[in-house]
Amino acid sequence: MKKVFDNEVILPEVARLIEQGHSVTIPVRGNSMNPFLADGRDCVTLGGFVPEELQTGVTVLAKDMEGRFVLHRIIARRDDRLILQGDGNLRQTEETTPAQVAGKVIAVIRKGKRYAADGVLWRTYSYCWVKLAPCRRYLLALYRRL
Repeated sequence: MKKVFDNEVILPEVARLIEQGHSVTIPVRGNSMNPFLADGRDCVTLGGFVPEELQTGVTVLAKDMEGRFVLHRIIARRDDRLILQGDGNLRQTEETTPAQVAGKVIAVIRKGKRYAADGVLWRTYSYCWVKLAPCRRYLLALYRRL
């Protein structure tokens, strides 16, 4: 029997476990990280980090300035502010601070296969996707038609 919990219930507990030094694997919910992290298909393993690791391209679980948890990619770092954006979002961004980051993605599990977030394949994808921002509109439109 599969149980589903609201993000407002489960994510603070995930953040607490990560703070205690555990890694936590959760299913991806929502479509903001499409096409590479899909709702109901993929899981992410979240773990601890040091602030220096919070660089462009890293995917994090963080509270935005409105207090909502988001699992989005860092697209820019400006002093003590991190600018986050979902891979499937064209314009919408969120701001947060390193103190509001609960954990960083250390692995992605897709169709039973585990991909290390610091591996060459995932880092290359992250770099390219951030750099492809000007033409993402067309890539996402193509993806949605498939």
